[in-house]
Amino acid sequence: MPRKRRRNRKKKNDYSNVATIAFGILLFITTYPDEPLSITIIVLLFLSPIAFIIYKFGLPRLGIFNLSGRHRLEIHNVDKLNGHDFEHFLAPLFRKKGYSVKVTRGSGDFGADLVLRNVKGQVTVVQAKRYSSNIGVSAVQEIVAAKPMYKATNAIVITNQYFTPAAVKLAKANGVKLLDRNKLIDMIKHANETSRSVLLFQRLLAILRLRAE
Repeated sequence: MPRKRRRNRKKKNDYSNVATIAFGILLFITTYPDEPLSITIIVLLFLSPIAFIIYKFGLPRLGIFNLSGRHRLEIHNVDKLNGHDFEHFLAPLFRKKGYSVKVTRGSGDFGADLVLRNVKGQVTVVQAKRYSSNIGVSAVQEIVAAKPMYKATNAIVITNQYFTPAAVKLAKANGVKLLDRNKLIDMIKHANETSRSVLLFQRLLAILRLRAE
């Protein structure tokens, strides 16, 4: 079963790489529609080795992309962070979801580690727990108390671990959204893929413009 999952994941990555290459070629053609055919052919020939490397090895394994542009972020990296660093690590993940984000100061934060604001101006308070064990009811109690202090509409507790049954029950009763380890991994994957696509398109555009000059 694990082998099948790996094959499916590899196939998915291959499709993603092919789609990215095709997008780069289409981007060039639409960006420079008036270029002579000879220049277009030269540029495509120049990109062929790059396209082959992307298809064959995949950008993630080459270690090109992440939020900082060097290596892909993984959950085991998060497990090594301290609490303060974890809060700052989460900020760009929430920004990629469309929020403006403020990391509160360490003391006197009234239970909220991050304050999110969406395009409608609605406020969400976040309690961040980078722990080595499961999260209990105290985290939920803290974020419930923080809501009126920040006039927040929503509340979230996010962790690199999981929640106890009691914490889940209390969160449900108080309308608190819980983001456990699995959901955090999904957020990291989304951030990696978004960063990979944006950086790839930027680099392809830079190459294409350079060759067209």
